[in-house]
Amino acid sequence: LQKLPAARNLLAKDDHAGMAKLALAAANACRVIANWGCQRQAGSAAVAAADRTSSIYLQVRARIALGRALSRLGDFNNAARTLAEAQQSLGERPDDRLLSDILLAYSSISERLGKFDESYRYAKEGLAHAPADRDPEMRLRLLRNMAHIATDQGRPQEARTLMAEAKTILPASRDPKLTAEVLLEEARSARALGDADTVEEMGRRIGT
Repeated sequence: LQKLPAARNLLAKDDHAGMAKLALAAANACRVIANWGCQRQAGSAAVAAADRTSSIYLQVRARIALGRALSRLGDFNNAARTLAEAQQSLGERPDDRLLSDILLAYSSISERLGKFDESYRYAKEGLAHAPADRDPEMRLRLLRNMAHIATDQGRPQEARTLMAEAKTILPASRDPKLTAEVLLEEARSARALGDADTVEEMGRRIGT
């Protein structure tokens, strides 16, 4: 985040694609440190810059970033509207990676609103657009969401089955935060099943 202003200063004034990419990088960095106000500001900047380009990819990515930030800040109506704009921009033959990311965002919003069946459904729908060989980290996020809902809804064995698939994909993940989140869901399902040994093992793995 500290280096981004200098990078922006190196861009030409009409390099809107470059500005959008840097704003998206900022939004992602803000997400990692859980600074939702920062992510909203960066997401808004990304939308403004992306809309001055012809890139559907950048326009959709910017709206996903902004929608996620708005959701975290509790502005669910605007979050849903922003994601709907992103989905509409994809057209009738959407890019799988972008659509799965939108469905993941819808899943997360639905969970925060207490709409657990919708949250599970959105994540499950997203799996069809996130095959393990092409987009393992997105698939992991979708499986994580499904497992979280399954455990909370009293279906820990189903959550464990979902995590069994996730663990086969986990070596492909280069995101330590995501890895820890997947292991945490494994621990939650194990705790609900009374499997103390697995809970302890997952705790150790998360700590490393």
